[in-house]
Amino acid sequence: MVDKLDGANVLMISDKGSYYNIKTLGSDDDGVEICFFAICGYDNDGKIFLFSCDENMSVEGDTDFDHIDGAVECAESWSGTPIKWTRIIQ
Repeated sequence: MVDKLDGANVLMISDKGSYYNIKTLGSDDDGVEICFFAICGYDNDGKIFLFSCDENMSVEGDTDFDHIDGAVECAESWSGTPIKWTRIIQ
């Protein structure tokens, strides 16, 4: 199980899915498939980050929030389906 991404502590992680694709500007390919969401926080920073990750858990994009609930709602609106989350104990 992943406990850090881009130096941030992973608080919650989604089950693997096919949530959406990030397309590269000006490219004709399908882009990068987002297979995981991770809700993370950095030490000594009150912000919560929603990371969109590929199948290898590489971070492809992030959005910051004031609360975990906002990150969960955002991920579920992007996925269009309910997401099963696993809480990471730290």
